[in-house]
Amino acid sequence: MTTSVTLAAPTSSNRGRLSAIGAALDGAVDALTMTPGSHHGRPATFPDFAVPGGQGATELAELRARAEAARATASGGMSAYRRRISSQQSLLGSLEGVADNQGSHIEWDLRSEEKALEKLPWTRGRAFSFIVSSIIFLNTVWLGLETDYYDERNYVGQVDPWRIVNYTFVGFFVIELVIRIYSRSWWPFIADNWNKFDFGLVLLSLMDTFLLEQISDSAGSLSSLRVLRVLRVARVLRLLRFFKPLWLLVIGAVDAMRALLWAWVLISILIYIFAILLTRTVGFAHRGASEDVDKYFGNLLYSCFTLFQVMTLEGWPDAARAATDVEPWVWIVFVAFLLITTFSIMNMIVSVIVESTLEAALDQKLQAMRDQEYQTTMAAVKVDEVFRRADGNGDGHITKEELMQALLKPDVRLYLREVGIDITNAEFIFDVIDYDGSGELEYKEFALGLVKARGEAKAQEVLALQCDLWRRERTLRKELQTVCVTVDSRMRSIDDALESLRNDLQVVDSALRMRSLQLQ
Repeated sequence: MTTSVTLAAPTSSNRGRLSAIGAALDGAVDALTMTPGSHHGRPATFPDFAVPGGQGATELAELRARAEAARATASGGMSAYRRRISSQQSLLGSLEGVADNQGSHIEWDLRSEEKALEKLPWTRGRAFSFIVSSIIFLNTVWLGLETDYYDERNYVGQVDPWRIVNYTFVGFFVIELVIRIYSRSWWPFIADNWNKFDFGLVLLSLMDTFLLEQISDSAGSLSSLRVLRVLRVARVLRLLRFFKPLWLLVIGAVDAMRALLWAWVLISILIYIFAILLTRTVGFAHRGASEDVDKYFGNLLYSCFTLFQVMTLEGWPDAARAATDVEPWVWIVFVAFLLITTFSIMNMIVSVIVESTLEAALDQKLQAMRDQEYQTTMAAVKVDEVFRRADGNGDGHITKEELMQALLKPDVRLYLREVGIDITNAEFIFDVIDYDGSGELEYKEFALGLVKARGEAKAQEVLALQCDLWRRERTLRKELQTVCVTVDSRMRSIDDALESLRNDLQVVDSALRMRSLQLQ
């Protein structure tokens, strides 16, 4: 609601008051031109003056225009401040999203229950696995070349390069086995089925290289024992563990054997039934009618083999034509057999294998999750022990000096090594985890940082990036809080100035009303 007042020109005694009001309004406008911010006050409303001509009227009109300009400036400043705050909040949200995304993609190297106890954790690294798998592949290729081109009679009384290469391969596998046994100790090592398989292959290679060769060279009658050399090619099965898709296929096929066993029993029964039918109606009834009839259906065993061949779709038209030449109605038997076996049971077998493979993949994922949970629990226990040993004064915080002093203790170094932390990077990890720059770590910060910093350098680099993002986020929050407090204080001052200006205008309005009444 606006108030229309008819005023006379103010006297010189009121001009000083108007000048003071104008100065206060100028101060409010100057304050608005500073850092914009949130406005917690009320919007200023001013009476609408209808002023007659004269110098006082001009001053009042200017005063009104400046008040309206101040209000517009305040409104624009608040809008700009809101846009700036929204932009900073959006940037902060983006940084939080990047930090969470990086944190969720940290790859922990957790593969087995015994890894935390390894003395040489690099034996489970990718580089070591690549070297071993490459040597196994080369050894497999070498066995094939040896089978085709090696003739020991060409090296009688001479240095045999083929044997030297074989000795080299055997020596490598023996050294690899010793390293892995030392890394994990004997009982944890032998508990793994793959390690049992590797141990047996190495023993077989040693027997073949240093025992069977000597026996075969000194006693020709025992040379048949050298057929055991063929078993060395079983080492290629070790490659399965390095190729996850291939290993999942093998696991799926092995798990499907139970269902496949009964499927093959059913197929055998069907073959047996149809073989009796064809042997009686075709083989025996037309014995000697043609050579093909005797070859395919001469007796029960021939008929069984023929039907197995028909099931595999290998040359089945020849057998079917030989039977239909003497018994035309037999085509019904062949069609029924193909529909039941090839197009029904065989496809069912494929579906069983696929289902078993998918279940094996799911089981491996669940096992990996269980291993990860177990490793995290074990790591938390070790980290708790390290924290208690490092926190000498028992205040619940550790400093870098306390941590470096604790690293001089052999048991602390052992715990960190079991967790998977390189003690040479302990100082760097402390600086990374201490993202707030306080110079000390609480148990929660210390435990979370060490658990995430385990494993290869990649995990530590990701942790460093995440902590750096946390550090920048903390700095942004502090700066944003400081800006909000400063702007809020300035806007409160502006609000107070506008309120004071409004009160002064009301006083002037009252004085001018009284003056107008006196003049009337």
